[in-house]
Amino acid sequence: MELLVRGTRPLLHGIRGLSQIRTLHRAPVNFSPLIPIVVEQTIDDSLASLVIAQLLFLQSESNKKPIHMYINSPGGSVTSGLAIYDTMQYILNPICTWCVGQAASMGSLLLAAGTNGMRHSLPNSRIMIHQPSGGARGQATDIAIQAEEILKLKKQINEIYAKHTRQPLSLIESVMERDRYMSPTEAQAITLPPSPLPALLASLCIFWMLLRESETPVHLEMKTKAVLNPLRAPGEHQAADISQERIGLAPTMPELEGAHPVALERIKA
Repeated sequence: MELLVRGTRPLLHGIRGLSQIRTLHRAPVNFSPLIPIVVEQTIDDSLASLVIAQLLFLQSESNKKPIHMYINSPGGSVTSGLAIYDTMQYILNPICTWCVGQAASMGSLLLAAGTNGMRHSLPNSRIMIHQPSGGARGQATDIAIQAEEILKLKKQINEIYAKHTRQPLSLIESVMERDRYMSPTEAQAITLPPSPLPALLASLCIFWMLLRESETPVHLEMKTKAVLNPLRAPGEHQAADISQERIGLAPTMPELEGAHPVALERIKA
């Protein structure tokens, strides 16, 4: 989230500091298809509103172009996370999810909610899944009502993980009983994301996120025209003329001609 507002000029018009994220309904926000979705803080209602708005905007621009969501989140509100999840399932676009840093709790659910075969994790990222937690106070009857609700949410979340990982519900329930920290390779055993990104693809992802920290979309288009194509085999790098339409997007299948065989295989997996 911070990446959207860093620098001397805001990437989202009208947002000049993190404090304004909490009052988006009063800030004139202009979304751009050049800016990928970044979930980089605790998931709450304010973040959910912004992410949902970005998802709906990108679908209105094109309901076929893949949407890329970069996740580095410790988790947060279950209801806010489910609001984002439902929107991801509602729109027609394929959604490519990337774990950068960590995807814990509801962050891991959003990672798993990506389109099958389009879920990625950087090599040193961490993924954590667990059952929902919360607290209740008041009269005994009220506490019982809250306990019943959190058990319903637990069952609902387990079913979501089972759906997207294609694992038996009984296995998901046992794994989710306590905090379960995993590397990308360990997470692959329950098919959350695929195997860690090849080094060249990881470099492209890191380059994009660093470049957009201090540049506007117009400057990004100018700079990326001289970027080396990271998908070519070593010794075969050539200057890539990246058009505005392709900035920040993982290559689509027609664009993969001449790509490194390993990278091509991982993307198609």
